[in-house]
Order: sequence, then C-alpha cells, then structure tokens
Amino acid sequence: MDHREPTISTKSPWRRLRAAAGVLIWTALVGGGLTTLRQSEKHSLALARMGQQLVGSLEVIEIRFPLATGLGRGSRLRVEQGESLFQAGEVLSWREDSGEKVARVSVYPEYRQWLGEGAGFIAYETSGDIAWIIKTLFPPRVRQEILELLTKRWKEQRDTLLRRLGPGLIRLGDDLARALRDDFKKIVAEHRDDLDIMGRVLRERAWDGHIEKNFQEEIWPIVQERATPLVVQISEELIEAFPLFDFSWSYLLQKVNLSGSGRVQAELREFMTKKGVPILKSHDKQFREAAIQALKEVAASDHTRRAFERAFHDVSHDDRFREALTRVLSKWLLENEAVREIMSGLWDRDDLRRPLERFMDRLTPDIHRIANSIVLNDAGDGIDPELARVLRRKILREDERWILLDPSPQELGKDDKPPSFKGRIGGIR
Repeated sequence: MDHREPTISTKSPWRRLRAAAGVLIWTALVGGGLTTLRQSEKHSLALARMGQQLVGSLEVIEIRFPLATGLGRGSRLRVEQGESLFQAGEVLSWREDSGEKVARVSVYPEYRQWLGEGAGFIAYETSGDIAWIIKTLFPPRVRQEILELLTKRWKEQRDTLLRRLGPGLIRLGDDLARALRDDFKKIVAEHRDDLDIMGRVLRERAWDGHIEKNFQEEIWPIVQERATPLVVQISEELIEAFPLFDFSWSYLLQKVNLSGSGRVQAELREFMTKKGVPILKSHDKQFREAAIQALKEVAASDHTRRAFERAFHDVSHDDRFREALTRVLSKWLLENEAVREIMSGLWDRDDLRRPLERFMDRLTPDIHRIANSIVLNDAGDGIDPELARVLRRKILREDERWILLDPSPQELGKDDKPPSFKGRIGGIR
C-alpha cells in the first residue's frame, strides 16, 4: 500500500496565470495602438494600408512605359495635392515586353478610385541639385508668403535701420574712397595701355559712330540757344568795365620799348582779377539755370537718347573695351589690399554691426516662422512632405526616379477592374 502523501503541483496553475496575464497585456497594447491610430485620418489610412499589405489585397496594376525610362523596383508612385507630392504606391517589379518597359505597381487603397479610364502616369527623374532643392522647399506659395512677410518687416524697420546705419556707411564710404584715391595714380601708370584702348574705343564706337553727328545737329544748337543771351550780356559788361584807354596806352609804350615787356599781361591779369572774375561770378546762378535747362532739353530729345543708347551698346559689347576695363577694375578694386582689408573688417565696425544686430533681433520671430513653414507640415504635427522628399533624395538616395499619377476624371467603381495603362516620360522635375 502506498503511504506517500499526495503532492500539490504548483507548476501548471502558475503557467496558466502567466499566460492569462500575457494575453491581457498584448490585448491592451494592440487595442490601445489601434485606438491611437484611429484618432487621425492619416493613421487610419496607414493602418488600412498595412492591413491590405498583410492580406495581399492592394490593387496592383501594370503600366507600359517607353523602354528608355529609368524606373526600377521600389520607384515611388506619387500624387500631387496642392503644392506637395504624396506617396500613392510603388513599383513592385518590371519587365521588358515588345520594346516597352512594363511596371507592376501597387496602389494604396485610398487612391484606387483614381484609376478610372483616362488616368495618366508620367515618369519623372529628380536631379537633386541645388536649384531643385530650392524649388522644392520654396514652392510659389511659400516664396510669396516669405516675400510678403519680409517686405512688411522691411517697411516697418527700414527708416530706423537706415538712420542707424547712416553714420557708419558714410565713414565706410570715406575709407573706401580714400583707399581708391591713394591707388589711382598707380593704376593709371600701370594700365596706361588699357586706358588708351578704352579711349580709342570710346572715340571710334561712341563719338565717331553716334555722338558727334548728334552733337552737331541736336546738342550744340540747344547749348547755343540757351547760352547766347547770357554770353552777350556778360560780354557787354566786360567791355563796359574794360579800361580800353589805359590798356591801349600800355600796349603802345611796350611796343616802343618804353616799358617792360610784361606790362600788358600784368594789366590784363589785374583786370580779370578785380573786374572780370567778379562779373562772371555775379552770373553764376544764371549759368546753372541755363545749363540745367539745356540738359533737360537734351535729355528730352528722342534722337539724342537713341544716339547715346546705341553708343553705350556698341562700347559695352566691344571685346577690347570690356577686357581692358576688366583688367583695370580687377586691379583697382578686387586686388587692392587696402580695399580688401576694409571689406574683411566690416563686421568689426561697431557702427555697422550693432544696427544690423538690432535689425536681426527684430526679424528672429519671422525667421522662426519661415523655418517652421519649411520643416513642418500645414498641421504642424509632422515633417513637411517636401522636406521629406529632399531628405529622401539627398540623404537616403531615394526617389531619383518616380511616377506621377494624374487622376482619372471618372472614378473607378468599387467592383470595377482598372483598365490597362500606358505611361510616358516627363523629364526632370
């Protein structure tokens, strides 16, 4: 007879308890995850897409492209909504058939209705260069918003900034002018041949070619008309004030060698100093008015304006003039050590740096807004699709080639089968 005490097994109940706890935990995690995903349309679409991928019910279509297209496995199918591109599927595989490239493309469920008769498919390549990055990150809408924002701030801060920068800019201009002036004689001496070339071109292409005839026919008659009355008036005043008897007597004495040879010249200089110059100065205002009026009439002449335009065009397009001018300016401006030292120390000038720092402080909130418009999507809860596209292209080396889905004007019914599609090459975008 077996007298052993019955044993109580604890292994099986503990195992059942742990299994029950595990089921409860996983149920809570899955349920909570599903609830969270369903809180937004975006996550609901992602969940539906994931589910259809798991059960293999994504819509798969075939698109026939020209053989030259660079599409390959993994190339994205995209749709354009507003100014952004969103992924709508991807190329699963491709094969060559009858001189064409046939791509098998999976389409996300939310875009299936776009696959009706007349839907278009365009194969694009993305260059990834700096021009493309700027165009992608700054579409027309964003560029316009940034322009309007910066224009508004500039109008608000312009007067204050310019007033604060004024003294510093004046001192900077004085320093640059002094540096250029000090080097001018040296430049003229070293580039005399270039200056001769420029002068010769100006004479041949500008003066001889266009301006001389216009000067004789248009400009000089205007100058004569405006200056003649004033010249006559001044001449009469000079003649009236001129000591004719004294000058004639001095001239006679000098001729018969009864006075020094310089007597006439000395008396003429004395007359101009004491009488002639004051008479000319008394008409200074009239000279200015006559000159301004003459310039206005010259500027209003269509013939004169066209003559100077043609002269400027011919001179500026003359290779000899351009090459000589480039050599002179490069030596005088770009290779000038004094100018280079001044420009390299701009930020060290307190009278320029401090006003600019204050101006940038005022712009900081706007800069943050611009940065957010580039980095975040419209809802502000995720990365901007265009920035994501740039990052995929430049960092992950993806999206070099992709397909744009142009929706059909007729929606595809739930039970309808998509028609056959023929794609085309769209170039670089």
